[in-house]
Amino acid sequence: MEPADTEDVTERYARFAERETSTHSAVLQAWAAGVAQDAEVAELIETLPSRERQPNLIFAATRLADPDLVDPHQRVARDREYELFRASLLGHWEQIRTITAERHTQTNEAGRLAVVLPVLHQVATETGRELALIELGASAGLALHPHWWRFRYVRRDQVPIAEFGPAGREAITVVVKNHFDHPDPAEVPPVVVPPELPPIMWRLGVDQHPLNPAHPEDAEWLRTLVWPGQSHRLTRLDAAIDAACHDPVLVLRHDITDPEAIDEVLRLVPRDYLPVVFHGAVLAYLSTAARAAFAADMLRRVKAGELRWVCNEGQYVIPQVVEALDSRPDFRRRLRRGAFVVSLDGRPLYQADGHAGWVL
Repeated sequence: MEPADTEDVTERYARFAERETSTHSAVLQAWAAGVAQDAEVAELIETLPSRERQPNLIFAATRLADPDLVDPHQRVARDREYELFRASLLGHWEQIRTITAERHTQTNEAGRLAVVLPVLHQVATETGRELALIELGASAGLALHPHWWRFRYVRRDQVPIAEFGPAGREAITVVVKNHFDHPDPAEVPPVVVPPELPPIMWRLGVDQHPLNPAHPEDAEWLRTLVWPGQSHRLTRLDAAIDAACHDPVLVLRHDITDPEAIDEVLRLVPRDYLPVVFHGAVLAYLSTAARAAFAADMLRRVKAGELRWVCNEGQYVIPQVVEALDSRPDFRRRLRRGAFVVSLDGRPLYQADGHAGWVL
């Protein structure tokens, strides 16, 4: 994911077009590539504070200001795709500025829970403990309902590997891809698919700007953050909002980079449960220095036995994870462009699609 402290809009949007949207949304790829080549629009975006220049935020704000700009189910870029976006951005700029000042990028993809379940199962198996799940950057808490979903792990040919969860519920399907070159398992171990849901007994979210899934404006913002053409994610989002409304989970308003806030959260965890802090696609919105400080604090807490730390972030996001990858050349060589890295206590375990479609 693009760094939050990248000031150059042209660089930021070019990277977004190349690394993050190419296999996920032809519409957003066209918009981002267009901004990267449009000096006038880039200069306009540069008038915003750095946080508000994020491609996800600008694109979602434009769609919120102009709901007819693009069909949310549109999979193919139109002939004048960027020109249509450009006209909308310029025509609604004052409204867009208001939205970016008030809103934040909080996609809250519930499918990412399925991506980290193999790690959670590993922790539960190794420790024999029941887990307290703490999501940082939880937004509306939509990834904190593991008992609500049916999880399906399948091979590339869609043959099931494991399936569990309540029958009749919305399924989260994750493709477990295999290495074709048979790497050394000590260097690139295979993903161990859980046979059942790990013993998650307690849940809590933390976010600096929590959303209320029962609030229509918050729910609409979450829908707008789903990229055009990703109909399956819209369907999943509606199911996740329904789950959150029927089974509310507390999301505390805290700054996740504040160690005192983490201390307060840990004091709330029932003594019998093992705290597992996890997050997905969150830290890229912090500065590089803030990410490094956060990771150092997590590793300190892991060493002290306070918690376990599960991270699902872009492969270049966390300096300590980047350093760990540099020491494992076989692992790094197999990383796909734009892939996330799932790590446990700072050690990379496997790679994953940022939108939870596959693990490898």
